[in-house]
Amino acid sequence: MEFNILTENLTKRYSNGTVAVKGLNLQVCPGSVMGLVGKNGSGKSTVLRLLLGLLKPTGGSATILGQSLWNAKAEQRQEVTYVSQEAKVYAKWSYRALCQYCACLYPNWDPRWARDLISRFDLDPDKPVQSMSGGQRRKVAIALAMAPRPKVILLDEPAAGLDPSARRKLIDALIDALSDREGTTVLFSTHIVSDLERIADEITLLENGSCAFSKSLDDLQGKARKVQIIFDGQDVPGSFEIEGAIKVEKSGPVYSALDFDWSEEKEAQLKASQSNLRIQTFTPNLEDILIELFDIENDEFSSTRKGA
Repeated sequence: MEFNILTENLTKRYSNGTVAVKGLNLQVCPGSVMGLVGKNGSGKSTVLRLLLGLLKPTGGSATILGQSLWNAKAEQRQEVTYVSQEAKVYAKWSYRALCQYCACLYPNWDPRWARDLISRFDLDPDKPVQSMSGGQRRKVAIALAMAPRPKVILLDEPAAGLDPSARRKLIDALIDALSDREGTTVLFSTHIVSDLERIADEITLLENGSCAFSKSLDDLQGKARKVQIIFDGQDVPGSFEIEGAIKVEKSGPVYSALDFDWSEEKEAQLKASQSNLRIQTFTPNLEDILIELFDIENDEFSSTRKGA
């Protein structure tokens, strides 16, 4: 199978002994959109920089379009664009001047798309970037990353600093870009759950630099269940378990767990094997799943219910 983004046993260890990325295996197919999430310090930004060739791996490999960008040629780098958390651009220039400059660097630069993007973001193309707000500068950086019509786009917290309306326009522009050019691949890190739900095909969660969990959004939203089983006796039988369940808690007669492969058949089998129990299931939203998996505090993710 072909992958536009691929890491194999990717590891990054710094000279002070800190291991930022550890044995990471990541696979993103052409045309897919993967959301990279995890606690602050989990390695998300480091993974993006390793893929871009801005950092050299200590072990393993990181490739985009089959090539390590650490020593890639210019024509290979031209197929990839990136927006960092800081969204840095040459601030003394206007967006129009930056477009004229970037058009010389990218053979697939689309001037019409560049104009449309800045119009979508409600920005003055002749205003110097240095006189713009932080959120406006981020919009400029994102527009400049999308206008070359790259095959791969890497975004590090793309919606940071944007209000809900501007964030929605950004996601709409990304969706348009993907539908307009078949095969464009996006990898983005974010703390905004509503963005994941709108655009991501797959979600990978990092913990201490390793892949703790990776599933398609359809699987997460379609099969995930919070299961609560109540036994008639005083305590949960010591040998009782649900195959494949995680985040298991036992408290007196109550057994609680998170199951990503719940089905009516599994429920029927449990009832047939135990006559003294009652089963309740709840469908968690994506935010609930992320918090449940990693004990992430609510303020580390922007809720789908907070103006998204």
